[in-house]
Amino acid sequence: AVSDAFYYDGGYISADSLEAGKGYWIKYDNADYVYLYGLSVSSLSIPLIEGWNLIGVIDHDIPAPKGGILSSDFFGYDGSYYSTDTLRAGKGYWVKSNSNGILNLGGGSVYKNKSLNP
Repeated sequence: AVSDAFYYDGGYISADSLEAGKGYWIKYDNADYVYLYGLSVSSLSIPLIEGWNLIGVIDHDIPAPKGGILSSDFFGYDGSYYSTDTLRAGKGYWVKSNSNGILNLGGGSVYKNKSLNP
């Protein structure tokens, strides 16, 4: 990588380590494979805030959830933004929420409204 890893929380913030459920921007000089070490995550509850969220996903591909508090498609980035109907392991995605809540990935991918203090 030629940059730090950045997550989004109303602005981009440099991260010292990567957390499950967060999406990150990382700049590379050219395409490469990156190996991540840690525990496998087959399900995950991701807090969403109203507005745009950059999220990470679980350890296997799943259909992108729709409806509920989600007010947009999921968008990945590969030189330009693209809409996707499949969330792929190891990728990060932008999604817009119409309120604070929880996005549950794995085990049914259920999402629900929940009061959060972001």
